[in-house]
Amino acid sequence: MDEDSELKRRLQLRLKLEAIRAKHPLEPDSVVFPSKESLVPPVGPVTSEEVINAVISFPNGSAGGPDGLRPQHLKDMLKGVRDPASTELAESLALLITLMLEGKVPDDICPVLYGASLTALPKKDGGIRPIAVGNTLRRLAGKIVSKQVMETMGVLVRPQQLGYGTKGGAEAAFHATRVFISHDKA
Repeated sequence: MDEDSELKRRLQLRLKLEAIRAKHPLEPDSVVFPSKESLVPPVGPVTSEEVINAVISFPNGSAGGPDGLRPQHLKDMLKGVRDPASTELAESLALLITLMLEGKVPDDICPVLYGASLTALPKKDGGIRPIAVGNTLRRLAGKIVSKQVMETMGVLVRPQQLGYGTKGGAEAAFHATRVFISHDKA
């Protein structure tokens, strides 16, 4: 590779890095989060069954975050539901996620556990699309807590929001819209 090509390559990389930083700036120092003592756990203890169901719900081929743990790794390790090692893993993950949801993760671990890897995908127009992939354990906790609060949240946001917390809500909205449009044409 000649010197000009290398300079162009480095310039392109620098421009991409600047574009990523513009779209994903560092957290400002002035951000104030609630104290851990003031947090109220959103739900009760997580069960091993919730862990298994959440792990199964990850699409095959889901990427792993910066730690390299992929959802498929957990799927493979939890396959033998009656296997003592699988049962122990599910129970241990349930305990860990309960601690996460209670805000009991040590401060120095939070950036690692709740971090993400950032990948710049090229767009057709020459720009970049930054894709962040969080750590699998954090994503697993998110799936579990979302499932736990979904029914309660559905009650709170209906009838304005039907796409979350309402079984068949999106389909109902679609059919109601279709009936309204066809009635309006008549």
